[in-house]
Amino acid sequence: MKIIFLALFFSGISFGQQIITGKVIDLTGEPILGATVLEKGTDNYTETNFDGEFSLTTKRPNTTIVISYAGYEAIEINVDIKKTNQGVIKLQGYGCNLPIRPQFTIFSDYGVLNNPYGINLDFWNNLNQLKNTTRINANLTYQTNLDSDYYFRASAQLYEIQSYSNFSMSIDGSFEKINFQESFKPTIYSVKGIFKTTDNLGVIAGGKLMRLNTTSFLAPTIGLTYDEYLWTGFSTSTTVSFFNGNTQYVGRIAKDFGRIATFINYYKLHQFDELSIGLGYKFYY
Repeated sequence: MKIIFLALFFSGISFGQQIITGKVIDLTGEPILGATVLEKGTDNYTETNFDGEFSLTTKRPNTTIVISYAGYEAIEINVDIKKTNQGVIKLQGYGCNLPIRPQFTIFSDYGVLNNPYGINLDFWNNLNQLKNTTRINANLTYQTNLDSDYYFRASAQLYEIQSYSNFSMSIDGSFEKINFQESFKPTIYSVKGIFKTTDNLGVIAGGKLMRLNTTSFLAPTIGLTYDEYLWTGFSTSTTVSFFNGNTQYVGRIAKDFGRIATFINYYKLHQFDELSIGLGYKFYY
């Protein structure tokens, strides 16, 4: 596991002092509580609060601060009073030799309209051996009415496989299976590209193949997405797929509160529609 020290330093000069503020988070955006921020060579220190934030008034105009946390390698940052520093620093954790460090989120789903019982498993990690900013996400969703009806979805996303100065590109692939009242049993395959700007806004474009009985349908897919995991843990997305006579709508709103994760999903295809509410908990390696 790694934690990221995201620092926004503001130099406020007062009798040779300056105020340094910042935030300590992990790779998933969860704040780190209790990380130590020490002015090197002094006994002047503070700790991050519940939101991972800190404020330290230094004793010297140009100084070095040391960021440390139990189980992680400490890191030193030189602070220059003449300028504002901004950057992302990674602290390597001890005792973890895996190049891929996973996070699991397990949700309990409640389907409001048709399938009230469900479970959602979300897994993602950082692919350090490929690219520092690239990560993979896998998701399994299953909802049922404990009878014949069910909705199943398996998906995998490779995030930020290509980054440019003002946008990044990701790829998403999925498989869906629906059994609704024994009369509607489509199987759907999907591939989408996600093109996101530096302000976290994204455009989704791709295609889907639906097999229904003995007939196949192709559909273009378009959509919008926005996420701000780093500070707020909030994300939302919506897509529309135009099958022949069957338009599919998919919408999602998600919000994380530390290790607690929540979401609201809406799904509609032909006569099948579902509004789902999920509550989950994150596990880290």
